[in-house]
Amino acid sequence: MTEEFDVNGFHCIYAKCNSKVSTVRLVVDAGSSQELPYEEGISHLIEHLTFKRTMHKSPSKLNFTLDQLGKSNGYTTYDRTVYYINCLSHDIFASLDVLLEMVFCQNILEDEFCKEKNVICQESKSRINDPMSMFLTEVDVFTTATTGHDILGKMECLENLNIADVKEHIQKWYVQKNMRIIIVSDLSINMIHSTVDICTKMWQNIWPIRNTDVPVKVIHDDLFVQKERNIFHNSSQSMIAMIFPTVSYEDSKQMNFVDDVFTCALREMLYNRLRVDLGICYAISAITSYYLHDGRIIIHTSLDRSNATLCITEILKCIEEMSTTELSSEVFDASIRKNIFDVYETLQTADWISSAILERKISPPDSYPSLETMLKMFPKITKANVKDFANIVIKDGYQLIKMNIG
Repeated sequence: MTEEFDVNGFHCIYAKCNSKVSTVRLVVDAGSSQELPYEEGISHLIEHLTFKRTMHKSPSKLNFTLDQLGKSNGYTTYDRTVYYINCLSHDIFASLDVLLEMVFCQNILEDEFCKEKNVICQESKSRINDPMSMFLTEVDVFTTATTGHDILGKMECLENLNIADVKEHIQKWYVQKNMRIIIVSDLSINMIHSTVDICTKMWQNIWPIRNTDVPVKVIHDDLFVQKERNIFHNSSQSMIAMIFPTVSYEDSKQMNFVDDVFTCALREMLYNRLRVDLGICYAISAITSYYLHDGRIIIHTSLDRSNATLCITEILKCIEEMSTTELSSEVFDASIRKNIFDVYETLQTADWISSAILERKISPPDSYPSLETMLKMFPKITKANVKDFANIVIKDGYQLIKMNIG
């Protein structure tokens, strides 16, 4: 069960979960895509600084408070920054309370600001030295923001940022109209509504209410202009990724999420072809992904450079076979069962449910199906549906990313 409501200027999403572990997420709908050229990396930097100190808590006190509540963290993507706490149900109020304090009452000191910039520089350097991490980052950038940039930003931009830049960015994007509160819990909707109402009202008496209009966001919709990208790295591995444009989230829902079943079946076929039959790679990944309203299938693996062309050819052959020949009953049934298992697994924990709500929350609220509804959709899919979807996948070609030995 998923319900949505507005309270004290915040949009809230609530989902029922029969678990004593709840999750509270505070979502800021701004990430690296909203950054100006001179401030690349500022969203991720703000995420780090938000966990440092507040006007009312020192770093040690804030860290102690978060540890007492359960598991807490934050992350930045191309279009959002998320702060969350997984806690016991009776700690929902305290969790939301500290999250609101963190984002509305930051207290950024110069020495901590400089140290955190250095931490992110080290994070960037460590990733550059890790070929797989660097490659997957390039895949992410390539598929979600072709005209955008890496979440960590450019080091020269990061080094030039100052506290005034950070405060200006916060004032612009960390406003109530641009935030969502997501709570997944075993508590009743009335209890959650009361908790959010009291907590947000209490903090509104302390912070200057940021309810200004949000600037117009940059939408990168030219995702398939660049068809191929080559990356070089001093590594013994070669890596490839193929990105196939598919259907929008809305169309996927109308098709009972056949893309998830297709991807599951494709992953099984590719494993058998590339790992078992040919022995040219250790593992291969195939996932369904959405960015804004666009859907895509992303396939990636690492292997010897001499086998890269063969691997690409075999991937295309598998998809071609799926577009002309229906799946065997064994593979089809296993793919349906795997997706049903994934949904049931998602329904078991608050953290999984909140992630599903956030990642699938792309269409209007009134058209978002509950996970229980999704369970009823998969059995409606037929072998012919999967075959038709395979034709959609191969229709518009693909993007190719390769990392070669430097």
